[in-house]
Amino acid sequence: MRSFSAKLIVSRPILFPILSGMSFALIGVAYGFGKKAGIRPIEIMLICTGAGSLVFAGKRLRGRPTAPIPMRIWWWGVAGGLSQYLALLGIGRAMQLGPLSPVVCAGMLSFIPVIFYSVIRYQERLNLLKVCATAAGVGCIIVSAFTNSRDGMALTSLAGTLGYAAVLLVILALNSICNIAVKTLGMGTQPSQSNNSFLLVMYATFFVVALADLLWQPSPNLSLEPLVLLGLLAAGGSICGFSLLTICAGAPASLVFTLNGISAIITAALISVLFLGEHIGVGWCATIGLGILSIVFGVVPDDSRASLQA
Repeated sequence: MRSFSAKLIVSRPILFPILSGMSFALIGVAYGFGKKAGIRPIEIMLICTGAGSLVFAGKRLRGRPTAPIPMRIWWWGVAGGLSQYLALLGIGRAMQLGPLSPVVCAGMLSFIPVIFYSVIRYQERLNLLKVCATAAGVGCIIVSAFTNSRDGMALTSLAGTLGYAAVLLVILALNSICNIAVKTLGMGTQPSQSNNSFLLVMYATFFVVALADLLWQPSPNLSLEPLVLLGLLAAGGSICGFSLLTICAGAPASLVFTLNGISAIITAALISVLFLGEHIGVGWCATIGLGILSIVFGVVPDDSRASLQA
């Protein structure tokens, strides 16, 4: 048992980001099935963030006295919740224009701003293998967005194509804020407690804003049963994804967030083809190939842990 535990701890920087990315992919899958059922992403996320608020409130209160949440965690949490809400508006727009895969790709490309942030703030090194992993990941996103954006879309002008690309870029930027917060808090002295508090504030902020949005613009034909099922699917993916990500947040961002993003892309792409009817073409195969290549580069052992800051 001790040997197994030791191996699990050593594998965290590799295994946990991959499992986290697979969990995050379930959020996109819920969006995809919601699109077929006429349920908007914001309606799904109302259930998701409500469940997340309860889970992380319980994790924060369990087995320890309740200390006030530090102001910096409030700032990160509110910023994370608002950025996720704004990203969701972009996701809703992008899914009106095209399929699921480019949207998931745009969201998961958010590991790149985190890498640059970590290099600047924590002096984490980017060796050649991690640069190759990042380059392959960027190639995966570009190929996926470029080819799939024309699958089932009615973009007839350059302006329309650039507008779609701009929406994906906004999703990328906004989605990186939560990852930057997780990375920052994960480098502190009590990362687990800080991240639980951050996630509680983030989920609660998102829930309040989403509830206000839905009260302002109610959906008259909303079906409760599929909404709850898809909301809980997204909640499970979000809660597991963030929980696994916080465990390894102190490891080099070039490893953690690259593996996290690419595993989410591959998982969502496979499910989209198998269950949502997305077409397998040259672009899809290139996306998967580059994703696998990025993971191979990302998991090759190196001395990058030497740059880890306490």
